[in-house]
Amino acid sequence: MSIHLELRELPQATAKKPRAAWIVQIFCVFFLVSFVVGIMRTLHLLATIGNDTSAYWGILGRALFAVALVFTLLGTQRRIWYGRVLGLLFIAAFFVGIVLVNLTAKASRLAAFPLSDLSAYEVGELVGMGLTTCAMIYWFYAFGFSEKARNYFGRKRPAAANDS
Repeated sequence: MSIHLELRELPQATAKKPRAAWIVQIFCVFFLVSFVVGIMRTLHLLATIGNDTSAYWGILGRALFAVALVFTLLGTQRRIWYGRVLGLLFIAAFFVGIVLVNLTAKASRLAAFPLSDLSAYEVGELVGMGLTTCAMIYWFYAFGFSEKARNYFGRKRPAAANDS
């Protein structure tokens, strides 16, 4: 029975980080840097022009997102369950952001091109959003539910060599 358990744990012990996890980490670092720069610029603006209550709410919101991104990075790197959950939430929020930007940009496009053929824009937008949706669904699956992801996040941390 112990041989069976050792063989069962072998693929998990050598599980490599999935590409989807690398992509999540790259985007998390990008957004983390962006949030920190935004916090610093807002603090500089507050020091320059004085106090504004709404700016403090903006700083708090950015700081909370930055903390969530740090936990996502650490959890994904250390193969902890909350890294997987926060990574899935990150991908979902990223997709919602893409959809919201696309919906708000559509209203400004309609006003900017009143005499152009909007059907071509609408077909292009439909194809682009369809491809984006498919890519995001695959990224979501590959990060959280694929065999590589289950092996990567499901394994126990190896014991140190000098623990024995």
